[in-house]
Amino acid sequence: MAKKLYNERMDYTIIIPVLAYVAIIADIAFRLLKQPKEKEALGKCLLPLSRKIKKTNFILIFLILVFVALLFVRKFQLIIEVVFALIAVMAVDMAVQDFFLQQLNGIYENAIISLGKKILKSNVAAFPTFEYEDDSEDASSVPPNMLKIVTEENGTIYLEFISPEERTEAAQILKNWL
Repeated sequence: MAKKLYNERMDYTIIIPVLAYVAIIADIAFRLLKQPKEKEALGKCLLPLSRKIKKTNFILIFLILVFVALLFVRKFQLIIEVVFALIAVMAVDMAVQDFFLQQLNGIYENAIISLGKKILKSNVAAFPTFEYEDDSEDASSVPPNMLKIVTEENGTIYLEFISPEERTEAAQILKNWL
């Protein structure tokens, strides 16, 4: 009886990390295959924005892979191992998504992508920043490198740019969106 419990425990301690690695690889492959289609859906790039590669994404993915490897060695209850594996897969998904969004930073015909945020043109309801830019009181509430956007689905979003100059260039294009 004790030997049977030991064998069952060994099975899930090997299967769960293996499934986590398979899910991570599948997620990365899916993103790689989906990337050209997403880029095409964005339309023509009207203004490329700064594309700063975050090294933290690669460090995070490496640490997650090490974390999953520890599940082979360290024994936890089944539910705990499943939760750890799911968290690892979700964290890699977020890091990979952020990496691919950074590659696409820019203002396109159908979307804005800046510093990890993607906002579709069809979702934009208003640019309140443009309405009160000349009014010195309200203009101070939004930093010079940010743009306040009201969206239909997510409400108010503050879109950040690398510099005030980049924001000004983006504003010239975005004023024609509405």
